[in-house]
Amino acid sequence: GGSSDSVFQIDRQFQVTRSFDVGEYAGPVAAIDAEHVAVALLTAPDSVGASGPGKVAILNVTTGRIESTVNAGYFPSAMRLVGKTLYLSLVGEHKLLAYDLSGGQPRLRRTIATGRAPQSLCADDARVYVVNSGSDDVSAVSLTSDSVVATYRVRFPGPQGAAARFGGAPTSCAVSNGKL
Repeated sequence: GGSSDSVFQIDRQFQVTRSFDVGEYAGPVAAIDAEHVAVALLTAPDSVGASGPGKVAILNVTTGRIESTVNAGYFPSAMRLVGKTLYLSLVGEHKLLAYDLSGGQPRLRRTIATGRAPQSLCADDARVYVVNSGSDDVSAVSLTSDSVVATYRVRFPGPQGAAARFGGAPTSCAVSNGKL
């Protein structure tokens, strides 16, 4: 992905076993089931340097065909599947999109404002967490309401943080044993 218009299937020895041409720059991916992968497609700048909004494509890895494509937004940066909901962060819009996948084709259910520059997603049984590198915080989004229920600041603590010219710029997260 990233600078390629392909998605690669890799085996346990990290050997490429198959390549799928998706026609646009491939961004983040998320496995949906044994036969389908969601792929964020990034729009490359045109001849005058303008970029368009990205898309979400559902790739059938058995047939190698894209079964559906829906518009997303500017600069998809992370994707996480939780149950039948696909979450996609848009670093260019400071938003999180929630797509319902229960009908096969992604259907946009909600657009959620987050902090600045959402970079990464992780989840537990109740929330999806959005790491916002531009605002030095993590947005906690309820899986039942698809709304931000808490914001956790992650800037350096105390006088060191207050005097810092730049923030912590978090870029990733993980949840393990009930801890973020």
